[in-house]
Amino acid sequence: MASISTRLSGASVTPPRSAQTIQQAAEPVQQAPAAVPLPPLPPAVIPRVPVFALTPALASRGIIDYQSRAGERLYLSATRQLEEDKYDGESGGMHQFLDALEKRATNFGWDIVIMMIPSTTIAPASNLLRDYGTITLQNIRTYEESYIDITCRDAQDSNLYMSVSGTRYQRRDERR
Repeated sequence: MASISTRLSGASVTPPRSAQTIQQAAEPVQQAPAAVPLPPLPPAVIPRVPVFALTPALASRGIIDYQSRAGERLYLSATRQLEEDKYDGESGGMHQFLDALEKRATNFGWDIVIMMIPSTTIAPASNLLRDYGTITLQNIRTYEESYIDITCRDAQDSNLYMSVSGTRYQRRDERR
């Protein structure tokens, strides 16, 4: 068995580097010319999750922004005339008028909030368009006064409904 020194003696050994070579290796490599800065990245786009709704008006119960194009379109759509022939107040056309009004109320979500008049008893709320004969005028007034002067969607919906139905609730102080 050959000794380690014998094996090393036959191997070629790289001579040590000179001080100049070591100094050159330690010098920083020349930098490439400054790169043109990249434009800033756009803000992260978060995909919009669709909200399930049967109509656009039902997609949100938030306040309607009438200064936006969407709010303006919603107003025009909600307040357009119900039928070709206006309801004249006679009993013969009442059912047809109430059906058309109920469809509009359903499409705009009025049937689940402003049309549901709470009772003063334990009984559940009654739908104004279907149960109109069982609701007192006082219950309607009391309910409307609970939200009409507040900045809320119910006040906006009530105004839309009034524009469609052609009826205006007149407060006692306005009648004088």
